[in-house]
Amino acid sequence: MEYDAVVIGGGPAGLTAGMYLGIYKLKTIVLEKGVPGGQLSTTQNVANYPGFPHGINGLELGDRMSKQLKDFSVELKATEVTKITKKGKKFTLKTTTGTITTKAIIICSGAQYRRLKVPGEDKFLGRGVSYCATCDAIFTKGKNVVVVGGGNSAVQETIPLSKYAKKITMINIANELTAEPVLLDELKKVKNVKVINKTSVQEIIGDKKVEKVKLNNGKEIPADMIFVFIGLTPATSFLKGFVELSEKGFINVNRNYETNVENVWAAGDCTKNKINQATIAVGEATIAAFNCYEKIK
Repeated sequence: MEYDAVVIGGGPAGLTAGMYLGIYKLKTIVLEKGVPGGQLSTTQNVANYPGFPHGINGLELGDRMSKQLKDFSVELKATEVTKITKKGKKFTLKTTTGTITTKAIIICSGAQYRRLKVPGEDKFLGRGVSYCATCDAIFTKGKNVVVVGGGNSAVQETIPLSKYAKKITMINIANELTAEPVLLDELKKVKNVKVINKTSVQEIIGDKKVEKVKLNNGKEIPADMIFVFIGLTPATSFLKGFVELSEKGFINVNRNYETNVENVWAAGDCTKNKINQATIAVGEATIAAFNCYEKIK
């Protein structure tokens, strides 16, 4: 199959890129190996997406975005890209279901939150276990919260959480917090945060929702919610040797979201980003799609 443009990834960025390419009348296909919506689909209630004053289930939001593709004759295919090669001005994508040829590519493969990999983490996902404070901070009002991590992300997310939560206990595996000094100075001003260093979470315990966490020293801490901020792993392993990646595997892009390969753009959490939010991914994908259209129309 040959297309004008292929979008890799069906999260907020990928679905947005696909929609705009369809609006521009480019023959487009969006490739997603999992559920439309990406990481967003694991969020029980997205409270910070414009247009939904009472929030919306992440799975439903992803479904709604994917259905918009049909309005503009954009295909959505469940498959995984394993390799990309370029010959002349065309790209060939090898996938788990066949081969696709295209003039242009927008990579929106996203990133995965690093998990604790402890009992209870998967069980209580969306029922007390979260990886996004901005999404779920509103649900911590007056509650006991555990934050896992000690780097920039953990501290950055803890500070706004402290304005909602009754008490926050930070669990940090290192000897001390490793966030930047300016962030640590801000954290010191927060009165309802306690830091426990040289400790790790061994289990998340509860019945229908999170009730407490068990630490490696055997102690248990009451918790209504647990937020995990131990880093992101970009879904870019299939791109090694094809586009330029950062040391941590994120895609390097310029202000137009172009990669170092002509007619290849990237947007969303897979890029060497800054703030990982659905609204930002959507904006980046819009710019990438417009520049793609301008280049190959």
